[in-house]
Amino acid sequence: MPVMIKRQCTPHKRWFDSSPKRYTPLCRWGIAMYKVCSTSGCPHLVSSGSLCDECRKAKDKRRTRGRNPYTSKAHRLARARVLARDPRCVCPGDGPDGCGRHHGLCGAPSTIADHWPIERIELVEAGLDPNDPQRMRGLCKRCHDSKTARTKPSGFNNRQNLS
Repeated sequence: MPVMIKRQCTPHKRWFDSSPKRYTPLCRWGIAMYKVCSTSGCPHLVSSGSLCDECRKAKDKRRTRGRNPYTSKAHRLARARVLARDPRCVCPGDGPDGCGRHHGLCGAPSTIADHWPIERIELVEAGLDPNDPQRMRGLCKRCHDSKTARTKPSGFNNRQNLS
């Protein structure tokens, strides 16, 4: 349970703390409530939200492009080339490399550059370039999500036979 600290608000600061950027939610009743930052081990007090300024900045710093391979410049260029080459979804449907949702080619507009026939992780492990457009194909989101749910075990697809 969060620790709450009360302080009296002056009448001219009914909704805002001394800093105009800090919103104090319970100041309307004449009492400002503070709680401890939700980051484990952080002793700072916050009046709104759940993170102090230091923890929020650290969290935002961890959310950079360098950590997501799909936002790199090389991947964005490869994706643009694949979608220009395959403007329509090339999913074969009920074939071994398809999503299993339809018969024959899908034909919907392509929005995702799918790593095929080898997944991105396998390409990196083999030392191959994962951003090579020859190892990718254009799929619509529906076919890509269905194919990924079938081929990548995670979530509900990661069930093991209990018998």
